[in-house]
Amino acid sequence: MSSAPPVILVIDDDDEMLRLVTLAFRRTAATVVTQNGGFGALTAIASRRPVVVLLDVTMPGLDGPAVVELVRGDPELARTRVIFWSALGREALDEARERSGADAAIPKTSGATALVDQVCDWLLAWDGVDLRA
Repeated sequence: MSSAPPVILVIDDDDEMLRLVTLAFRRTAATVVTQNGGFGALTAIASRRPVVVLLDVTMPGLDGPAVVELVRGDPELARTRVIFWSALGREALDEARERSGADAAIPKTSGATALVDQVCDWLLAWDGVDLRA
């Protein structure tokens, strides 16, 4: 019996970005699950147990740093890998990552191919998870 594929949870308030990431990761061994906006993020993380959460920083209501704070404050979820993926400039993005405790950050301007490559590299280095199909 084979195990279920690793799950990547993408949280963004832009449906086009959710679609783009889903398409970009189709060449990997992961299953992509999307969540529109920060509300409901904790429930989605707890129920899906993703290997990584790709999280937009600036969203109305519950933004990325607030989601990270909730995740890090929950003993069951605190070790969940969180990568900020945002349209913020590099300096602001790195500052948000450092303040919030997210594991890493990559600008949306890097493009979909760079996003997939970087996430695959990070997960392999951090946890030995190989998403490359």
